[in-house]
Amino acid sequence: MDFIYDYSDSTANDVHKSSGIPLPAAPLTLPLNLPEEITKKLPGLSILSNLQKNYAKSTENINDSTDNLNLLKENDLAEKYARLSLELLASGKNRGVSSANISSNILSTKLSKILSSSLTTSYNTPLDLKIKKSLKILEANNYFNVCSDDEYNSYNTLVQPGFLGSITRKNLQSKVENELLKQHSKILVKFQPLIDVLEHLKSNIENLNVQKDNLVNDLNNLTKFNEENLSNDKFNINQIKALQHEKNLILIKKHILMSFKNEFQINEYEEYVIKNTNLTNSDNDDETLKEFFKVYNKIKKIYQNCYLLLSMNNPTIGINIMNKMKGLIDNALNKIFYFVEYNLNNFQNINKRNFKILKESIKIVLNSSFLMANRVEDIDKDSAEESFSVSKFVENNVYVNNLINKIIEVRAKQNLKDFLDQLGTSLLRDDNQSMISVKSKDSARPILMSAHDPIRYIGDILAYIHSLIVNEKEIIDTLLDNNEDFFDFRNGEDLKEYLLIKTLNVLAKPLNLRVSRFIMVENKLNTIQNIFNVLDLYDLMFLKQFDVELMKRAQLKNELLISIKTLEKFLHKRAFAILEDSLNEISSLIEQNIESHDLQSPEWLINYVNDIQKVFYSFHPSSNSELNNFLFLSDQQMDDFLKLVIDRPLSLVYKQADLSSFDEEAEKSKKIFEINSIDFILSKILTISFIKNEKINELNIKLDSETQFLIYVQFDILIESCGLSLVFKMLNSIYPYDKLIEEYAITIAHNPEEFLKIMDKYISLKSKPEFSIESINTINKKIELFLPSALTDTQSSALINVSSPMISNQIIEESSLKFVDFYKIFFILVVRFYDNTLLLKWNEIEVATLLGVDELYIKKLQMEQSLN
Repeated sequence: MDFIYDYSDSTANDVHKSSGIPLPAAPLTLPLNLPEEITKKLPGLSILSNLQKNYAKSTENINDSTDNLNLLKENDLAEKYARLSLELLASGKNRGVSSANISSNILSTKLSKILSSSLTTSYNTPLDLKIKKSLKILEANNYFNVCSDDEYNSYNTLVQPGFLGSITRKNLQSKVENELLKQHSKILVKFQPLIDVLEHLKSNIENLNVQKDNLVNDLNNLTKFNEENLSNDKFNINQIKALQHEKNLILIKKHILMSFKNEFQINEYEEYVIKNTNLTNSDNDDETLKEFFKVYNKIKKIYQNCYLLLSMNNPTIGINIMNKMKGLIDNALNKIFYFVEYNLNNFQNINKRNFKILKESIKIVLNSSFLMANRVEDIDKDSAEESFSVSKFVENNVYVNNLINKIIEVRAKQNLKDFLDQLGTSLLRDDNQSMISVKSKDSARPILMSAHDPIRYIGDILAYIHSLIVNEKEIIDTLLDNNEDFFDFRNGEDLKEYLLIKTLNVLAKPLNLRVSRFIMVENKLNTIQNIFNVLDLYDLMFLKQFDVELMKRAQLKNELLISIKTLEKFLHKRAFAILEDSLNEISSLIEQNIESHDLQSPEWLINYVNDIQKVFYSFHPSSNSELNNFLFLSDQQMDDFLKLVIDRPLSLVYKQADLSSFDEEAEKSKKIFEINSIDFILSKILTISFIKNEKINELNIKLDSETQFLIYVQFDILIESCGLSLVFKMLNSIYPYDKLIEEYAITIAHNPEEFLKIMDKYISLKSKPEFSIESINTINKKIELFLPSALTDTQSSALINVSSPMISNQIIEESSLKFVDFYKIFFILVVRFYDNTLLLKWNEIEVATLLGVDELYIKKLQMEQSLN
C-alpha cells in the first residue's frame, strides 16, 4: 500500500525513472463533504471491507487470467473498504476541525490519484492487475502485521502518511524481499548438484573439443600430404617406416644415455662440492652441508650400483666408475672423519647445529661397510648360527675402526679425567707421551671428604662410577640413534654395548687400586663384610646398565665388572687373613696368660664368636648368586672359613684347657670348661643359615661326648658315696654292667628265667666279704644317710659351673638313672643271695624318688615294656 502515499510525493521524472508504468491521468478534485458521492466513485475498491472484517487472512493466490466475475467480486470488496474509510473520516470530525481538514485533504488527494479515469475505467490493464495481485498476496500471507500483534493497529500504522507509516512500509518491503530471497535460495540449492555436474562436463567437453580440433588438423595435414606426394615418384612408404624406426632407436639410446648419466655420473658442481667443502668451517650454512651429504649419498649409491656394470661382458666402464667414485668417497670420508674427530675432542662445548651434523657424520662412517672387501651382509649370513662379532666388524673396516677407536679414546679419556678429579688426582703426559696421574690442586674433591669412613668412601666412589655409566650410556644412545635405518648392518645394539664397555674399561684399574688400598689396611671383619655388601649392591646396579646376554653373545670383556669381582675375591682373602691373625694373636695370649678361671667360656672366645655372629647376620646379598654361602664363597672356601670360625677356636679351647691349672677335680673341671665353650659356640651359630648341618652335627657329637664323660663321673660319685664302688667293680668284672642292663630290659618281661640264669653268674660273689650281711648293712646305712641329701648335694657340686641348665639337668638325670639301674641289680642279688627283702631299706623306685628321677624312671620302664 506504500504506492498510495508515496505517489504524490515523487515527481513525474522519478516515476519514469523508477518503473516503466505510464503515468495516470490528472487527479480528480473530490469534495469530501459528501460521503455519498465519494462512495459512488469507489465501486471497485475492496480495502474498506477488509478493515471491517479485521483483515481476514486470505490463502488463495490470484491468477493472472482473472475473469470478469472475479473482478466484480473484488469491486464489491473495494466498495466496502471505501465505505468504511468514509465512515472513519466522518467519525473524525468530532476530534476537531484542523485534524479533519488535514486528513480529508490528504485522503482526497490520494484517492483522486488512484481513482483516475485510467484506473477506474479499465480494470484489465496490466498495472491494475499487478497491483491487485500484489495486495492479495500480501494480505494472504499476513505481511501487514509488522508493527504489533493487533491486526487492526498494524494495518492502521501501515497506511499512515507520517514517519511511522513510512518505517512500517519499509519494514514490510524488507520482509517481503527477505522472503523472496529465501525462496529463491531454496530453489537454487536444488540446482547445485546439477551445476557441479555440468561444470565437470564442461571441462571434459572442452578437452574433447581440443582433441577433436587436433584430429581434424592432423587429418587435414595428412590429406594435403597425400594429395601432394602420391603423384610423386620419389615418395616411398617403406622409407618413411625406416626413418621412423631409426628415430625410435635414437630416442631409446638417448633415454638410456640420460639414465646412465643420472645413475652413474655426477656433474662438475657435485664434484666441486665433495672436493672443496670444509665441514669444520663455521661459516657454512645449513644448505651447503645438506648439499654435501646429498652428493655423498648419491656417490655412495653409484658405487653400490656398479655391480650391474661389472656383470657386463666388458666390465671396464664399471671398474673405472668405481675407482673414480672410490676416490671421491675416500675424500669425503676423510673430511667427515676429520669433522667427527674435531667435534669429539670438543664434545663438551659442541653446539646444537654441530651436534646434529656430528650424528649424521657418524652414521655415514658407520655405514661405510659397502667399501669392505667382504660385505657385512655376507658376515651376517656366515654368522647366522654363531654370534655376531662386533670386534670382527670393526677390525675389517678401516673407517669404522678409526671412528670407534677415536670415540673410545676421547670418551675414555674424559671419563678417566672426571673420575680422577673426584679422587683428587689428574692426568698428565710425561716425556714418553704416556698418561700418568698426579695430585690435583684445583679439583673439587667431594669423595675425599668421606675418606675417614672406608665404607662410605668406597660407596661414594662406586656411586660416581655408576653416574658415569648412566651418563656415558645416554651420550652413546644420543650419538647413535635407535632408529632402525641408522645401521646398515645387523646387531647395531652390539656396537653400542661395545662402545659403552670400551669407554668405561679405563675406570677398572684406578677403581681396583683405590678400593684395594682400603681393604688391605682394614682389620675388622665387620667392615670387610660391609664393604662386600656395597660392592655386591653396585655390582647388581652395574649389571642393570649392561646387557649381559649381549656381552656373552658378542664376547665382550667388561673389565669394570671383572674389577668388582676381583675386589670381592680380595675381600675373601682379607677376611681369611683377619681371622688367621686374630686366632694367632689369641693363641699367643693363651700361652702367655695361663690362669685359673671360673670354668665359663673364655672372654676371647665370647668376643671372637660374637663378632663373627654379627658379620653373618649383617650379610644381606643384593644379587642372586648360585652359591648360597657367606660372601659368596665356594664350597671349599666355605669349609675353610668354618674351620677358622669353629674348629680353630675349639682347638684353642682344648689348648687352654690343657694348659690351665684347676684347683680340684681337674679333669672334671676341664670337661666342664670344654662343654661350656662348645655349648656357647653352638648356641651362637645354630641360627645362622650359612652354617652347614654337618658342622652343627659335628659340634653336637663333641658336646654329647663331653657330657657323657661327666655323666659317668657323676655316676661314680653316687656309687662311691653310697659305698658301692667295690660292688660295681666286682659285678662289672664278672659280666659287663652295660650289657647286663640291656639284657635285663629285654629278658625280664618275656623270659625271666633267662635273666635268672644270667644272675646265676654272680653266685660266687656271695662268699665275698663285700656281699656279707655286715657289708650290706653298712652299705644300707650309707645309702640312708646319703640319698636324702644327694639331690641337693649334686646340684651344689661342681656341676653348678655348667653354664647350660639343660646340660646340667641331663648330667644329673642320666647319672641318677644309671645309679637306679645299678641299685636295682644290687637289690635283686641281695634278695637272691639271702632271700630277705629287708636287708636294704629302699627298693629302686624309692631310690629314684629320692634322687628326683622317679617319673623319668617310670617312663623308661613303660617304654621298655612297650618296645618288648
